[in-house]
Amino acid sequence: METVIVTTEANEARKQAGSFVAFGALIVATISGLVWLWELLSNWQQLDTPYSFFAAFYYFVIVVPLKTFWIVWTTLDQLELTEFNNMNLTISVLGVVAYAVIFFLALRFVSKKIKHLGVGYLRQIGILLLPLLLAGAWWLFITIGNWLFS
Repeated sequence: METVIVTTEANEARKQAGSFVAFGALIVATISGLVWLWELLSNWQQLDTPYSFFAAFYYFVIVVPLKTFWIVWTTLDQLELTEFNNMNLTISVLGVVAYAVIFFLALRFVSKKIKHLGVGYLRQIGILLLPLLLAGAWWLFITIGNWLFS
């Protein structure tokens, strides 16, 4: 005899609700992790010695360029080029978009020049991830060493 499982609309609705909650939890966890990482990198001076070097690298490679977008926004917004708030907002948005285009074109130009020197795109990504791997290895060896000799 075969067992037939009949799914009802209520079961389907529960499954969809459960996946929606899981997706929402994933988004909240991702945003929380990125905020924590942003704060950690912004306060790289307060970390222990080997980790501060790695965090400083990522601070100047990631955080400082991203903070310049906010600087461009606030500068254009505070200039009050016109007496109309909506026009000033539009100018600020267009300024940030123009800055983003110039920023990514410059990043692409530098990446192509580095590739022209013989360093491929995957190797460039590897160079950017190397400090992360070194910090992780350092933490792993210290943790294992502390566990072994405690």
